[in-house]
Amino acid sequence: MSEKREFVLRAPLGRTLWSLSWPLVLSNELNVLTISILIFWLDRLLGQTGLAVESLFRPVGLMVAWLLGSVGVGTTVLVSRSVGARDGRAMSITVRALSLSVGLWLGLTLIAAPLAPSIARLLAGGLPIDQVLLQFILPWLILALPLLTAAEILLDVVSATGWTKFGLVRVLTNLAVIAVLVPLMVDVAGLGIAGAPIAEGLGAALLILALGLAMHRRRIALGLGQADPGSWRRPDWALWREIMAIGLPVSAIRAASFATQVVLVQLAAREGGAAVAGYGIASAIILYGAVVTLALSQSCGIVIGQSLGAELPDRARGAMRAGLAGMVLVASGFVLLTLADESIIRFFTTDAAIAAQAERSLSIMRWALYGIGTWQVLLMTFAALKATGRASLLTIVADVVGVGFAFLWPGDSPLVTVSLAFCLSCWLKGAFLLVLAMTDRRLPRVLDSRRGS
Repeated sequence: MSEKREFVLRAPLGRTLWSLSWPLVLSNELNVLTISILIFWLDRLLGQTGLAVESLFRPVGLMVAWLLGSVGVGTTVLVSRSVGARDGRAMSITVRALSLSVGLWLGLTLIAAPLAPSIARLLAGGLPIDQVLLQFILPWLILALPLLTAAEILLDVVSATGWTKFGLVRVLTNLAVIAVLVPLMVDVAGLGIAGAPIAEGLGAALLILALGLAMHRRRIALGLGQADPGSWRRPDWALWREIMAIGLPVSAIRAASFATQVVLVQLAAREGGAAVAGYGIASAIILYGAVVTLALSQSCGIVIGQSLGAELPDRARGAMRAGLAGMVLVASGFVLLTLADESIIRFFTTDAAIAAQAERSLSIMRWALYGIGTWQVLLMTFAALKATGRASLLTIVADVVGVGFAFLWPGDSPLVTVSLAFCLSCWLKGAFLLVLAMTDRRLPRVLDSRRGS
């Protein structure tokens, strides 16, 4: 019997969510710190060009990573239910999920690699940096993306068992890589901007090795069971369809959010390189708050998934409510902390013009966290219930409204307009999912149906 499983299902909810959340919060925050350190080095080593490349590509990279991350989302739900039911299928699910992610990456690469020059020109948005963007895109696509995706799946699986502290291994590895290897690759080795994604890929490879060994040694304690012989090389179309049916709507929502960012950052570029770099810094700071509410939503998803697997609907419902309450506290604390934005922004850049633009953007974007936290918690609730279809549609509608606002708002500053549009889309997503959770009887019916099963 898994000791962690019993804690997740029996301990007081507040204690359970705290125990699951704090390692995720710490690991997520340190992971965002790796982005901050990357921005720090690009600013010092490559100046405004490096910052502009990072800002323009980041939403594209996160959008693609989240689409491939749909495998991890679906796997998390199935593994958490497997651990809750104690059926011993979790390791086999994990191995088949990894083989699915490799197939998806190969298909994506065959399509995207020949189009990379065109993508770089499109992302440059008229700025003379398309060749530098191309030098970043190709090593990221070929090396960093597949390794980062595999590492995320392993982390999702371990977290689904309740051992969220494993995530700290990831961020410590990433921090060491970004802090040490990025300047070595970019400057000392003379690779320029291409050195950044190469360093990220090397860090992910080390993380996969560490997590794979840890999972194998602790597979009994984690309740993962034993993988079926040869499961990695035999397609399991039924399982793959189930994984994607759960994970793709959730990841499509997040990918749509980053697709919105692709459009918004292009609009910000109309105000010049300093504006697009400032917007990138402001959105990076927002990530510090967003990953805290993400950790809270992930913890809720773990509790809800295992509770449904163990036929404890009341605990699943209570976890959702506790997550929403915790989100309000986190968002309020983030807003207060970012009032000291000058000292925060100074870490990212030494350029006064970029810093001024980042401060303008952050003064608006900080308020988006209330919406971000709400939709994250509710989205993981719908995912655990395997009922993400309507939720995904509503959030995509919210993103479309945000983009429409950015094009139609008659403001003098493109940077201010896109910052407002970002807030609007986040607030609408939170509001739409909250209304759906309160009015759509399907949610409580699914929970109630578990009680008598």
